[in-house]
Amino acid sequence: MHSSLVEQPCYFLPNSKMAIPAPRKQYSKNQLYFLYLSLI
Repeated sequence: MHSSLVEQPCYFLPNSKMAIPAPRKQYSKNQLYFLYLSLI
């Protein structure tokens, strides 16, 4: 499940019910991880 998020244009966060536009060229996995933690 987590590995499939890398190929998605948006990262859907079930807990916050938000979708973050995240181009692969702009965000690394670590940045997305901390961004996710800051929203939940």
